Amino acid sequence: MNRKWLYSIIGFAVVAATVAAWLLLRGADDTHIDQAPHADTAPQQWGRRWTALSSATTPQLTVAVLPTTDCLPVALAYEKSWFEANGVRVNLLCLNAQMDCDTALMGTAAQVAMTDIVRAERMRKKGVPITYLTTTSTTWQLIAGKATRLTDIKQLGDKMVAMARYSATDYLTAQVTQEAKAKNTIFRVQVNDVQVRLKMLLTGAMDAAWLPEPQATAALQAGHRRLALKAYPQQPLAAISCRTEEGQPMQYAQWIEAFKKTYNQAVDSINRYGVMHYADVAEQLTRQPRKVLQKLPKQRYTHAQQPANTTFNY
Repeated sequence: MNRKWLYSIIGFAVVAATVAAWLLLRGADDTHIDQAPHADTAPQQWGRRWTALSSATTPQLTVAVLPTTDCLPVALAYEKSWFEANGVRVNLLCLNAQMDCDTALMGTAAQVAMTDIVRAERMRKKGVPITYLTTTSTTWQLIAGKATRLTDIKQLGDKMVAMARYSATDYLTAQVTQEAKAKNTIFRVQVNDVQVRLKMLLTGAMDAAWLPEPQATAALQAGHRRLALKAYPQQPLAAISCRTEEGQPMQYAQWIEAFKKTYNQAVDSINRYGVMHYADVAEQLTRQPRKVLQKLPKQRYTHAQQPANTTFNY
């Protein structure tokens, strides 16, 4: 083959591949990315301590949690067997996407789940019988990839921001869009899996991403930049919710009260001794190395309490 033609074919192939990738990621404001499970991000069946052998060895509550530090009280209470000591057998369903926690709560896979108020209110409006057990201290930070050289939210126009649809991060993106007044569209790219979202930021596949802890600290430690904005709400947006429909076992209310009592016990212990005192549990839960956990901002956990506000229109 003529060398000139060979170079032309190779050049065309490279350009076509680049354009296809760009269209895949940037094609529309409502782009959705389906994540295939990865070996290190697949759901963990952490703590299948209770198995369906008899009425005395089955879990009474299954709790869906995320690999975030605000789930640490639940993970700690599980690991230390404090739930059992307070009268309830609990299993943890460890997931990577808040949407998966919500799906587990809407179905029969979990009776208690980590969620956020934006998504929980959306579920309640659709008739899902859930109520709040407590708010949590989760905050999401908007982290920009270092390769983008973004320093201000006004520069987010024509950039891709990883978030989850109909969630707190979607609400926050709407607030940022309003505040930034960017000349071009800010592309909201749906990446539900928080671990994948972090990886896409670290590898430059996303221009910016909403990240909770410890994923936000992991990104900052890798040299990426937190974007400052006025839109961060003072009101907590994250929560733990539970099913409330009729037909639950007679002792269900007692199990939920035992869960809250144990949650408060774990909160007191973490506040007293610090997160790093339970670094082994935090590492297993978040799948982040100790060097990242050591750099976490100081966090004080609060006892179980109802949200003061559940209305976040956007």
